[in-house]
Amino acid sequence: QAEGMSDSSYSQYRSPLVDHDSFVTAAKFIDKTPCRFDGAVADLTNIRNWATEHAQFFMCNFAVRNGQFSLLPALPSNGRGDIQQNVTITALFTAGNILEDSFELEYLPLSDRRNFEAVMKYRVMAKNTLAGERTLLVRYKENDDDNLPQEAFDLTSFCTTYDHAVTVAKYLLSTRKRIDHVITFKTIPQGLQVAPGNYIKVQTDLNPYTDVRSGVVGADGRITSIHEIPDGEHEIAVYRMDGEDVQRRTMTVKGGLVKEADLHGSLFALPNLQNTFGVYMIEEVTLEEDGAVSITASNHPTTGGIGNDLGSKIVQDMLADNQRWTVKTI
Repeated sequence: QAEGMSDSSYSQYRSPLVDHDSFVTAAKFIDKTPCRFDGAVADLTNIRNWATEHAQFFMCNFAVRNGQFSLLPALPSNGRGDIQQNVTITALFTAGNILEDSFELEYLPLSDRRNFEAVMKYRVMAKNTLAGERTLLVRYKENDDDNLPQEAFDLTSFCTTYDHAVTVAKYLLSTRKRIDHVITFKTIPQGLQVAPGNYIKVQTDLNPYTDVRSGVVGADGRITSIHEIPDGEHEIAVYRMDGEDVQRRTMTVKGGLVKEADLHGSLFALPNLQNTFGVYMIEEVTLEEDGAVSITASNHPTTGGIGNDLGSKIVQDMLADNQRWTVKTI
């Protein structure tokens, strides 16, 4: 809203197809980041396709909410636009309010989850000179490998700062690493107060695993595994070489050795639950013909569990110093 313009004068420019409040919230969020749009939309274009494509480069999601176009921060934030490390949960869904046989879980294709290094191209502006281009390469320091596949992002039509390019690269890399599945379920509409962009907790018998720590217990009891198995007691699925079935057992580990002698010479898998409660960000809410509400949400990995201290791992990546990231000018 232009400074000095009254609400009544401004209201004539507001379209009923646009969720104005969401754009104001997103503008406050973007203002707290290095991201800026320094460019022009010179040709006729489909606004929905254009906004969907460009929103990710400002760490936002373009969505339809209550029948209106909305722009939503893709990271946890407050009403002032400040990024928050802790996720604020809007609703809890369990077997009690998820309609029977409606819960579905779909993992993203492996090609959409592989590690990569982001090649960011942006525009450099200097007074009294022609515009130039710069290219950055960004990757996780733990993946310092020049043989990683590269994905190029051309931001030259609107990005003119180093900080904007690096920030977007970190966001794209973190979401690729952290978000690996989407859930869909139905619930009843009574008392439902959720919308795209809200964060929810979901607990079902189908809660996914983040990984499976597997390995071999040698004849001397020593564990061979690509994952570190900490000391203590672990509930495992185990297959003994002289057995026929996979069994559920308790394995006691100390100093990389298994205490139970009858587990020596066996194969084991130690599933690691993502969270007692999975945290998800709602992407779509739809009212079905049968009166039920269908919710589609993507997982948003967090630290912590049942309590309120649910730190967003994506935000932690974004706020991490250069010890977690490698940034090169190429």
